[in-house]
Amino acid sequence: MAGSCTFNLELKKQPDNRGLFRVYIRITKDRRLKRVATSVYLKRISDWNPLSRNSRFVKATDPDSDAKNSRLLSELDSVKRFFNDNGQNLLSLAAYTPFAESSPHMSVLDYIHEQVEQSSALGKQKSRHYRVLEEKFEQFCASRPGGSMDFRDLTPAIICDFEMFLHTVSRSRGQDCSRLSQSYVNSIMAQFRTVIRRAVMTEKVILPEQDPFRLYKPGRVSVMKEKLEEYEIQALAELELTPDSQLWHTRNCFLFSFYCAGIRAADLMQLRWLNVRDGHLHYQMGKNRKVKDIVLVPQALQILGLYRTQQACDTDYIFPLLDSKAPWAQWYSPSQRDTMPLQLKEQLFMQTSARNVVLNRNLKKLAAMAGIGKNLSFHISRHSFAYLAMKKGVDPMIIKQSLSHSSLTTTERYLGEFGESEVSTALQQLFATDKQAERTVSLTELVNALKEESQDVLERVLTRLSILS
Repeated sequence: MAGSCTFNLELKKQPDNRGLFRVYIRITKDRRLKRVATSVYLKRISDWNPLSRNSRFVKATDPDSDAKNSRLLSELDSVKRFFNDNGQNLLSLAAYTPFAESSPHMSVLDYIHEQVEQSSALGKQKSRHYRVLEEKFEQFCASRPGGSMDFRDLTPAIICDFEMFLHTVSRSRGQDCSRLSQSYVNSIMAQFRTVIRRAVMTEKVILPEQDPFRLYKPGRVSVMKEKLEEYEIQALAELELTPDSQLWHTRNCFLFSFYCAGIRAADLMQLRWLNVRDGHLHYQMGKNRKVKDIVLVPQALQILGLYRTQQACDTDYIFPLLDSKAPWAQWYSPSQRDTMPLQLKEQLFMQTSARNVVLNRNLKKLAAMAGIGKNLSFHISRHSFAYLAMKKGVDPMIIKQSLSHSSLTTTERYLGEFGESEVSTALQQLFATDKQAERTVSLTELVNALKEESQDVLERVLTRLSILS
């Protein structure tokens, strides 16, 4: 009780997407109501005791009842102090988080779940990565004595144990019982580090000196990135396919991505005719929100000509991968999609994910038809563009700009696996004939010109260098 205020604990009767029920602090003042979320979740409604008079809100039927009741009391006291310190203003509670004072007893899994829900609410694609982390960390906790794990239990040794655990579990995808690859383990550990760093730097859940990642750094494994050679791109382009068939559309989408500096699948699916203006493609990337202005080379324009009809509207999707009449299709611009209802965001995400699976499945069929012995996927169009641009002598800074990487370090790491071809190129240039040497000199001059005229970077890379004639 604080003045004319009352504080009570209550359980939300609707489960979240993980099937858990969250406990809230209910504050009432002058007949006005405000609820503050706690860090406590229950698996069963029957474990909640709303009539408790001895601070046993969570029944003993919950194996972690003691720890949860302790956290609830701590967070309840924290809310009262915060409320009084801010003049008993209900609006001030919008800025309150109970984690700062109760964090040593806060469940790490619950905090990860918070990040999943926040990312989902914002419609961010990274929520999928958080869900993978949540699934694997929950399995890890279940394999240890006591089950749950608080932030105070996190140590560098626990971090190492979690990494070792990841090497023992399977992908859990249908019939796929294969172990996680080293690169996949590294990805999960990097995501885990991001979550813990957020808890330290933003939420102040634990002190910086308690950060278990101070003494642990996820390793980076060098992975050979698949890419296509010019003759393999040509083989795909020359395949005789039935017009309007799935394979025909898939081949066109892959090549269009390649001709436009490797557009990601989700971005390509959402391209509309209004994105095509004055011989350029204007769109905002979904991953990093950067705006792209790409010249449409003749090969790309030829593909667009296969889809442009008199009945097509500017707001229609270019490629027939998504339904232009779906509810979520009415949000055209990126700023409009930011305000799209969460339910529609989830529907759009599920549609793009499902279509991406179909595209990759069809690309493997196309690879077999074209005699390409590589595990072809849509993202390889991006790898292939970078690889062939590098083979043509394009400066890494130009490739960085074309790929919209944030730093040259990212581009260098992206191209690092292609290093052996650079050695071969150097040998060929060293022992080139006069005609080849003349070609090399012209390429060098062109690269220098590209550095000075960055506005026409992509047009010159794809047309004058003739990546594919």
